[in-house]
Amino acid sequence: INPILCPSLLPPPPCESLGFAPGEIRCFTHRDRVYPMTLVVSGQEQLPPTPSSGGMARKSQDIKVFSFIDSSNISASLSWESLGFSVATKKAGRKEILKGMTGELRPGELTCILGPSGSGKTSLLNLLAGRVRKGGKNRAEIVGEVKVNGKVVDPSAMQQLFGYVMQDDALLGTMTPREILQFAAPLRLGTAGSPRGELIEDLLTSLGLIKCADTMVGNELIKGISGGERKRTAVGAELITNPETTFLDEPTSGLDTGSSYNVISILQQLTQLQRSVLCTIHQPSSEIFQLFDQAIFLLADQVVYHGPLSGIRAHFTSIGHQCPQDYNPADFVMFIIQTGDEQHVEAVTSGWAKSQNRRPLLDNVSDAALLAIPKRKGFIEETIALSKREIQKTVRDKGTLGARFGSTIFLTVIYSLVFFRIGSTEPEDSVLVKRDRYDMQSHAGAMMMLGIRTMMGSAQPLLLTFASERPVFMREYASNMYGSVPYFLSKTAVELPVHLLQNIVMWLIAYWAMAAQGDFFVLVIATTLISMAAASTVLLAACLISDAKKAIEAAPGLFVPQILFAGFFVKMEQLPSFMRWLQYICSLKWGMNILIISEFEDVSGGTTLLKANDINTDHAVIYVVVLLAIFIGFRLLAMVALSRKAKAFYN
Repeated sequence: INPILCPSLLPPPPCESLGFAPGEIRCFTHRDRVYPMTLVVSGQEQLPPTPSSGGMARKSQDIKVFSFIDSSNISASLSWESLGFSVATKKAGRKEILKGMTGELRPGELTCILGPSGSGKTSLLNLLAGRVRKGGKNRAEIVGEVKVNGKVVDPSAMQQLFGYVMQDDALLGTMTPREILQFAAPLRLGTAGSPRGELIEDLLTSLGLIKCADTMVGNELIKGISGGERKRTAVGAELITNPETTFLDEPTSGLDTGSSYNVISILQQLTQLQRSVLCTIHQPSSEIFQLFDQAIFLLADQVVYHGPLSGIRAHFTSIGHQCPQDYNPADFVMFIIQTGDEQHVEAVTSGWAKSQNRRPLLDNVSDAALLAIPKRKGFIEETIALSKREIQKTVRDKGTLGARFGSTIFLTVIYSLVFFRIGSTEPEDSVLVKRDRYDMQSHAGAMMMLGIRTMMGSAQPLLLTFASERPVFMREYASNMYGSVPYFLSKTAVELPVHLLQNIVMWLIAYWAMAAQGDFFVLVIATTLISMAAASTVLLAACLISDAKKAIEAAPGLFVPQILFAGFFVKMEQLPSFMRWLQYICSLKWGMNILIISEFEDVSGGTTLLKANDINTDHAVIYVVVLLAIFIGFRLLAMVALSRKAKAFYN
């Protein structure tokens, strides 16, 4: 009789021959975990069936997954003592999110955190994962100690050693699971010379992603893989570095029972290789709940139970709440802790504080070396990798690209029909237009409409698409995959040709249809500068506003002032003096100045128009410099804003 599921524990569990009666099943227990045994009958090795309920027996299986993980290299133990977390509020002073939390996560254990909404599940997870720092806009305060291998550490300084999977899968919809891992491997593994191809194939196989490995993840506009496959892809992106501990926030959120079971089963297999996993979970089914080793129940920011699943019934029976045998312990405890008054809450929390079943924390300090934090690849390598991904995203997102150029063509055709031959100084007599004289005001209005269309056409797509890219940057930046400078540089390098091509298409239609008088290339450059500067302005707003809906609602506040302060509807000297400074950050004004100079400088009466709008032909270079300053300055502000948010994303 031999154990068939026996992780490398120190000291190892005892193994001895036992006498079995025919059909009898026995297990041995070590450190609160029950291990099923192999039953030998007539020389044939057979597996005893896993109990359907009421036990801690885990599914017996030979470990043939995650072969790149060395199970002899035991992960670090994580413990926390008297951990508290509070934030400042405007009305109630300081609000306690967590108080007096004590617990631990040992190697080879799969632990879940359960509790009602607002009990502090995610806050505890983020705190241990180093995603929360002191200070921030909420003036967060953290008390207590967090220890790794018995040594007090600052989790935020070690978060690169941890894997963290967010509740919302932060993945680019235009990439496949294989490409996501191929992108993450060289950046997250640093300069390590491991065979990355074999590692990626191992991960895809272990996570059950082989069948969909070359299918795009998908988003609202692109049909992609299922929710369970998305979640497993997000897990794989974190496991590629073989982290000491993996944290997951609601890994089963939005999944059906089968997909949820598959995700948790993969995490269970990971713990069999001496890795520790901690996750929050909401109302797990009995089949899923039995996959966990340890459970932490929270109520009113405090722990009401932290221990093995086998001890839940005994503990709550001891404080007067007996769980029926045919009940799921998780459902029973959640019902108990959510349906009582304040006295009930006090009784449940104090019952655990006084319990004799609390497992003592590991107090030995280990000298075992932690996994080394991988070094970043370097500026050039990061920029190249990000540029390739940005090009791939732009080309594959045919819906957005088609809508962008489709709207450009459609609106330009409409403008060209409305302002057909408007720039011609000769009388016009054709099917589309009959005009006996040239009208400079209408000509200037046509140029203004093209400038406004250029601004809107470049800003709105970025405002809509960046909302889905922002969480991806947050996750990857927090994981130290790359810096903010390579990210924004690669994004700008790919955006510039798109803006240029978009404006070339616009002027190819409008230039001859409207009988424009200016130099074709100067007009293209002027509207391209408007596009890039407007995109930078919107990018800053998108970095400051996390929600896409709010960003769209705030768009008029960005675009309307651009039109008002362009100087064509009201002269600057007629504005209140305290508002005049806004003209200097309005890209439309300076771009239109260049466009008007090129279009009207050689037209009869054009000098009068230039003077009326306070445009100096000798300052054309200055107008270009101002546009470049707006473009670069707002990009730099966006980079700083997004980097600061990524560092304190959960604060």
